[in-house]
Amino acid sequence: SSNPTGWPGRAGLAYLTCMAGVPVSVGKMTMEISEILDLTQTLMLKGGGLLVGPRDIAASIRNETNMSNFTCLLTQHCEEKFNRAKLMNIGYTEALKEYDYNCFIFSDVNLIPIDDRNISKCYSQPRHLSAFIDKFGFRLLYSQNFGGVSSFSKEQFKKINGFPNNYWSWGGEDDATCFLIIFCGMNLSRPNKLIGRYHMIAHDKDKKNDPNPHRFDRMNNTRFTMDSDGLNSLNYKVIEVQKQPLYTKVIVDVGTPSL
Repeated sequence: SSNPTGWPGRAGLAYLTCMAGVPVSVGKMTMEISEILDLTQTLMLKGGGLLVGPRDIAASIRNETNMSNFTCLLTQHCEEKFNRAKLMNIGYTEALKEYDYNCFIFSDVNLIPIDDRNISKCYSQPRHLSAFIDKFGFRLLYSQNFGGVSSFSKEQFKKINGFPNNYWSWGGEDDATCFLIIFCGMNLSRPNKLIGRYHMIAHDKDKKNDPNPHRFDRMNNTRFTMDSDGLNSLNYKVIEVQKQPLYTKVIVDVGTPSL
């Protein structure tokens, strides 16, 4: 997420409480990753991470009708400037080549939910699932924060024209997406602060991912670029598709920034 300096909360943002659960929910969990687990048999996974199973199992992409799930890991080819938003758009596009999914969970790979009542599914409004992260003291940093983990129905994602592609390096694309939601007549929803908690796994600083010096100018122009920057302007090249037991890894060339 970008530096919120100078960006006050926008009118129309909705803070919704969701206490919905499933019969096996237990609430807050202790996160300990001390051994390698073999989930291929437990989850009855097919090749590439395709899962047909119970509704409460979180996955990156979900079909609410037949409960099929598909997890797609996007990796940027070479060491060009990182473009998170474009990778998310690519994930959406590539997933629809597998099946006509109607629910999409977009997640940074270093975030893990702490409470299983925070269900990875789609809601009546776009959902910011990772609103309260341990690294930040489980505080919502600012009202338009939409970074980390989010969910959209297919209809909602098409309505905002996907994430904006023109955010290279770190910051801005998540806040701009929040503005897109509002400009398109929807509200931003979140779980409450006890349930919507995530653990952030520490990692080294990413290469080619320094703060984007143009992010605030681009956010200021979101209303003027929203119809031309997104799914309808997406271009990329698939380098390789790897069908792993738990997921499908897609390596892509996202191009380079335009001047």
